[in-house]
Formats: sequence, C-alpha cells, structure tokens
Amino acid sequence: MQSGSRYEITREPFDGLTSFVLREPATGSAARVVPDLGNNVVSFRTTVGATVRDILMPPPSLATLREQPLWYGVPVMFPFPGRVRGARFSFAGREVELVSSDGQGNALHGVAFHRAWTVVEATADDGAALCSRIDTDTHPDILREWPFPFRLTVGVRLRASALTLELAAENTGPGAMPMGLGLHPYFATPLGSGTRDEFLVSVSAERHWEQKMALPTGVVKPVAESIDPRRPRTIGSL
Repeated sequence: MQSGSRYEITREPFDGLTSFVLREPATGSAARVVPDLGNNVVSFRTTVGATVRDILMPPPSLATLREQPLWYGVPVMFPFPGRVRGARFSFAGREVELVSSDGQGNALHGVAFHRAWTVVEATADDGAALCSRIDTDTHPDILREWPFPFRLTVGVRLRASALTLELAAENTGPGAMPMGLGLHPYFATPLGSGTRDEFLVSVSAERHWEQKMALPTGVVKPVAESIDPRRPRTIGSL
C-alpha cells in the first residue's frame, strides 16, 4: 500500500488476479485497475452531488470480463482500434496478415486488451497513480499477430475526484510502424437518480458514415429521420 496525505493506492486480489485500487477517501472516489487483464480500469466511482455513484460499468465477475474483455470498464485498443477488413492490409510494400477475431473474418481492436501488462510504478502523493506497460519484448508472441515491435505505456491517475489516463506508444522496431490507439469506455447509466428511460441523448451530427457489417463503405449520407441523432432519445430506446 502507498499512502499520501489525501490519496492511497493498494494492491488487492480480484477473483484470483491482482488489481490496484486508487482511492481519494475524502471524496469517496476509487478506481480499480486490472493489469493482469488488459490493464482495464474496470471500475470508477466518485461523488456526484452528495451521492457516491459508479461512473463506469464494472464487470459482474472476472469470468465475465475474461469472456468479454471489450464489454466493461475501459478496454485499451492498440495497435489498431476498430476492425481491419479481412484481417489483412498493405503497408510500406508488404502484405500484413492479422488474426481474425470478430467472428466475421476481420481483426478487432488490437492485441493489448486481453493480455497481462507489467506494472512500472504505483504512487500516492499529489494523486493516486498507476503506470503500466505492455511491449513485444515481454510478449514476443504478439509479433505473430502484429509484426511490428512496440511499447505502450498507460498512466492512470486519480486526483480531485477526476480520473485521467495518459497513453504513450513507441515504435521499438527498425522501420516505420502503422498504428492506431483508442479507448473503449463503458459508462454506467443513469449517472444520476432516475431511470434509463428518463435520460435523453442527442448528437449534433448532420451526416453519418454508411456501414455494412460494422465496417464503413466509404459513403457519407445525410442522417435520416429514423436515425436522426439530433432528436433527443431516451437511453432505454437506443
């Protein structure tokens, strides 16, 4: 356990794995990170008004998180977020083949979200912070799925009731490397009192990308009345 005047970070079991819990006791804020499974921030709660509420949707169990590591908390998508059509692409004159992982012949969301990460540092001073890393030196098997050496470092910090993630990607190979980086947070709803059918969502968008099987076709269309995101809708109806 690391403890400062206002913050603390503790190493705790999580259904047989190791997790790190960042806490700010004065505000009731706490975030749990599981480096052993994708360095996922599986839960974050803080005070909203006068009530401590879950901001992220935590998994019901480790078994559920293992089965669906992209469905809870904040999965890290690297070195590509989204789908790669046909699990293959061309880069710098070479054909790169990936692992099909979405059940439809495409590669999905990279190689980091389900692997164990290495904890570099855990501190509690002017905030509770955890720094973790994944790289192809530690996981050489990744090179069979992504043939470009890399190092990805993620810092998670809890300070003043706010949770911050900082990410740094490094190319450790001799040549150029393509990459994409994304986070996939799942927010608990509703965040306040009431029900999902009382909260409205809208997006100020006039056009949308056409998609087939969750992949863009390259066609941009005006929003139709049936899917117009500018019209507020309840969360429960989406």
